[in-house]
Amino acid sequence: MSVRYLSCGDTAFTVEFGNEISPGINGRVMALELLVNTPAVSATIRDGKTFMLPGVMQTGKKQGMQLMDDALADLVRRGIVDPEEAIARAEQKGAMRKMFG
Repeated sequence: MSVRYLSCGDTAFTVEFGNEISPGINGRVMALELLVNTPAVSATIRDGKTFMLPGVMQTGKKQGMQLMDDALADLVRRGIVDPEEAIARAEQKGAMRKMFG
């Protein structure tokens, strides 16, 4: 799994690539974690408090931000990814297990 940070103007994206998440579609499905460079994101990074980014992303859904676990949960709900595979790859495995376990 690799993480890449892309910057486009004043918008930054975090993209995480996972291998073989779903064997049903050529062995791969992309789950995206999206981080939009809002003033709150900039301040959090500038202050060196990157551990707070998941909370900032959770509140930034209206700006298009998405956590990896939300992307995985969406793939499970759409029937693209097996729940056990999503649980194995989730950041918050306990929460994902409660949802689908």
